[in-house]
Order: sequence, then structure tokens, then C-alpha cells
Amino acid sequence: MSLLLQPLVAAGQNGVEMVCADSLICRVYPILAAYVANFPEQCLCPKCLVTADERGNPLTSLMWDPEVTKEILEKRKNGQHPIQFNDNGLCAVYNPFWANLPHADIFLAFTPDLLRQIHKGVFKDHLVKWCLEIVGEDEMDTRFKAMPDYPGLQHFKKCISTMRQWTGTEHKEMQCVFIGLLTGAVPSQVLVLQMHTAKSLNGLESALAVFHTNKDILQELEVCKHFNIPKLHQISHFIKSITLFGSTDSFNTELPEQLHIDFTKDTYRASNKCDYKEQMALWLQCQEAVFLCSSYLDWLSERSQDDLGSDSDAEIEELQSESCSTAPTNTSPTLPIVYVLAKTPAHPQQSVQHLITTHGATMFLPALKSFLHKHMPRNNTVPGPHDQF
Repeated sequence: MSLLLQPLVAAGQNGVEMVCADSLICRVYPILAAYVANFPEQCLCPKCLVTADERGNPLTSLMWDPEVTKEILEKRKNGQHPIQFNDNGLCAVYNPFWANLPHADIFLAFTPDLLRQIHKGVFKDHLVKWCLEIVGEDEMDTRFKAMPDYPGLQHFKKCISTMRQWTGTEHKEMQCVFIGLLTGAVPSQVLVLQMHTAKSLNGLESALAVFHTNKDILQELEVCKHFNIPKLHQISHFIKSITLFGSTDSFNTELPEQLHIDFTKDTYRASNKCDYKEQMALWLQCQEAVFLCSSYLDWLSERSQDDLGSDSDAEIEELQSESCSTAPTNTSPTLPIVYVLAKTPAHPQQSVQHLITTHGATMFLPALKSFLHKHMPRNNTVPGPHDQF
């Protein structure tokens, strides 16, 4: 992190000239304002001075002071033993990456993480578990199955109590119907949680206060032993973060999590599952090469229309042939080329429209029909636009 953010030290102190949206050149002072990180990384640098046994109470705890923290670390580095070092749970990291960043408050910079703290945290790990204990697994499963279908909303027609792995999208889909599921199945104090709304910060603050007022019912029903939950405590800082940085939609780690699917899961499925790391790296390199070549050919096509005229098709074909013949390859000339066919397709059940828009296979259906007619004349199956391949 220190290496990545090193350019911000001089830029934040002296400024850098940048071209703004109005085409004017201005001196800008970029600083570290928001730090979007997963929950485990956020736990390494807590925001406030709440003690470990008070995170279940609606406290207005003091925020950490970066300057005071650096002073404590400096004293510890010089051989002193300040009492705040142990009381605040500090570690012997004497030069944290944010120490030299100008105008940066790392403790205010941490933003809420909806995926880890809310969807998979408070909702899945705690709220769903508590309500399952109150309602019962069979009744909860029955209520999920009985929910009517709605366009754009996932219908959980199978049991949810036996599921062990949920995605962030499924958590949000469950939240859309969860209040309706609890109606008539839980005490009235439990369902008061529905007062939470994202329309205003006052609504968020009042909903959190209502929760802490009525949360003891969960202990009385013996479904929860305590509320000393770090993720639950993080909600008390949401209003401050929203005031500083805007809507929490911008801080959700769900979008970059999608890159994990593109660069890891799909890449692994494309391998033969044996020595897959090298195959994954080569597959990504090939995908990038294909993308760059396609972009170059598209640029040549646009250039032919704008500059070369309609009578230069031969010149375009010559340029395309030259570009493809001189394109760098990742295959070592000293190694034989081995072609491996995966046991399962990397992208199964693709629609015809997807093949046309993504791969440019505009003549896929006519070509397939011609192939089947030629090689399987007795075949009665005719592929159509609604089939998947």
C-alpha cells in the first residue's frame, strides 16, 4: 500500500496540473479520501475507540486520531511503553502506509461494506439465523416456497435452510420478501425491524435506535446470547460515512467481486483442472490478445470508412493480414503446442442472441442447419432462435 500510494504524497502537498472537464488546466491536490476494503482488512484498522465488550450497545464512541496514533507508535518504536499502545490494541507497525499522506484520515476513510457487513453479515449470519430459531426451519421454508412469483425477483421454490452457500444477489433477493415472511410468525417486537429505511439518514438512525431498544426480546427467546457483534457496531458509523462520501452503493465490494468470476472462476473452468495455474494465465493472455486484435481490426475498419474510401478493400485486407502475422504470441518456439479439450464447456447453455452479440456469429443458425442437412440428412431436429448451445 505504501508503494501504491507513494505518488499521492507529493501530489497532495504540491499539487499536479490536470485537464478538467471544462478543458481548463487546474492545479489539483489529490488525497486519499475513501478506502474501500473487505471486512477482514477493515478489522485491522478499526474506526473508533469502542472497547471489545461494548460493541453491542448503541454508543457514540470517539474516532481514532491519526496524529495521536502516530505519536503512540513513535514512542513505542523508541523503546517507551505508552499505556495506550496496549489499551488501543495497536500492533508494532511503526510506519503505516497512511502516515505520510497529507490531509488523510484513515479512520474516517473506511467506508461501509454492504456485501460483507449487511448482506452477508448482519442479515445472513445473524438476522436469518435468529428468525429461523423463532419461526422454525420447516415453517420458514414453507413460507419461502409460498411467495408468489414477481418479474425481476428471485423465487425460492426450494428449501433455504439446507443451503450452505449464498451469493450477495441471493441475500438481497431474500431481503425483498423477508418482512412478508415474518408477518404473523414472530412477536411484534421482532418485526419492528421493518422500520429501517434508506430514504433518509434520520430514518437510518431511528431504525438503529429502535433495534437496540427492542433487541432484548431475542435474548429472552434464547436465540441470541449477546450483541457484541463487530458488524452490527459498524452500522453506527454509516451515517458519518454517508455524510462524507455519499450513498453506500458506491462502497459495495460486490462489483469488484464480479471480477473474481471473470478472472478466476471462468478461467479455471476453461482449464482441464490439471496444472491449472499456468493454463489460467495463458488463457487470460489469449483473451487479452484476441480483444486487442479485434479492437485493432475494428479501428482499421473505421479508418477505411473515414480516410481510405470504398475502393481500398485490398489495402485493408493487406493491413489486417500483416497485423495478424506480426502479432506477438505467448507460445515458446522450443515447446510443442498441446491442444487440450476441457471435459465440460466453459460457457454452457448460451443463447443464439448471445452468440451473435458476443462472438459475432451472425450466420450461426443458417450454417448449423446447412451442416445438419449435409451430414445428418435424416435428422428431424431443426435448431431455432430459442434454443441454447
